[in-house]
Amino acid sequence: ELISSGVGPDVAVGVCIDRSVEMVVAIHAVVAAGGQYVPIATDAPADRVQYMLETAGVGIVLTDARILIPEELSSGDEGADRRRRGPLSLDNALCTLFTSGSSGVPKGVAVSHRAVLNRLWWGLDAFGWALGDRVVQKTPYTFDVSVPELFAPLFTGAQVVIARPGGHADPVYIADLIAQTQATSVHFVPSMLSVFVDVVDRD
Repeated sequence: ELISSGVGPDVAVGVCIDRSVEMVVAIHAVVAAGGQYVPIATDAPADRVQYMLETAGVGIVLTDARILIPEELSSGDEGADRRRRGPLSLDNALCTLFTSGSSGVPKGVAVSHRAVLNRLWWGLDAFGWALGDRVVQKTPYTFDVSVPELFAPLFTGAQVVIARPGGHADPVYIADLIAQTQATSVHFVPSMLSVFVDVVDRD
């Protein structure tokens, strides 16, 4: 469907879906079609979303039924060729991530397949995720740390444990999720790790 709608190398596709299996499938579908995904927080203000769509050149947005996207952004060319629309190179963009914009207008950074692969292989060499590992996908997909969570486990057969929407901000939930799923890897920023350790120590 994405290819028939004109998605190919360097074509930007917005993804606006809460953390879920559907979110992961949508991201991988965009990449499989050769496009670049542009993650959009489902609670982002409308003016920020509009700015991101315009800046990244997004023409198609993948979303779920609860989120409204203007019809003109989701129409496709039904008669288009269903094969990938051109050869994909390591220098094509895999995604465009936007900064938080806390110090002004958010800035979009396009990240190439080459850069992502370099990061993924480094991480797999350093941390050794393998068959039997369970990696928690808890980082919001608008942040760069989500990229190894979304892609690296699939290189090696490790499992992806998908945290519930908003769960990344709840240390008790994350502790329970790790225990229940016997997760072997989870990312934390230092401030969240400090809170998490305090909560675990109390329990």
